[in-house]
Amino acid sequence: MQEVIAYLLEPSVLIYALLGCLILLLLLFALFIRHSLRLAHLERKYQRLVGGAPTGNLEEVLGSLHDELKAIKSELLRVDKKQRTLSAKVRTSLRGLSLVRYNAFHDTGSDLSFSLALLDENRDGMILSALYGREECRTYAKPVRGGGSSYHLSDEESKVLRQAAEVLREGGDARVP
Repeated sequence: MQEVIAYLLEPSVLIYALLGCLILLLLLFALFIRHSLRLAHLERKYQRLVGGAPTGNLEEVLGSLHDELKAIKSELLRVDKKQRTLSAKVRTSLRGLSLVRYNAFHDTGSDLSFSLALLDENRDGMILSALYGREECRTYAKPVRGGGSSYHLSDEESKVLRQAAEVLREGGDARVP
């Protein structure tokens, strides 16, 4: 045992032992720095995650997010119901509009007579026609169901009905000359 102690106390062995301890100490210090930086990085991530909670409790954060998600889901259901209501109203709103002006009687000048078609998405609505003459003006309204009428339609009324149906197919922009 004394031989081992004497060997360790030799200056060259002692220098190598101290050098080895110094290298080991530097290696441990490098590992400490690396782990400290990694821990700081994780701490920043954790703080960002729980930053909204008053106590920084992850359980409170998750509970808060769950409550917000429930509120968003409730609002989404309300918006969806409103959208369905509006869609139903749009289907029955008059969007297929078309107007044709014409000269109903050849002894009068100008195109003062007209036919106006008003249709909803179901092709239901009416045709309003006004015939202008020298002595009088007559107005007629004819119902339209499913794109047709049970009443006889003049050429101008048939034309305005076709145009209004085409307007609906194209997206609902009125056709007025």
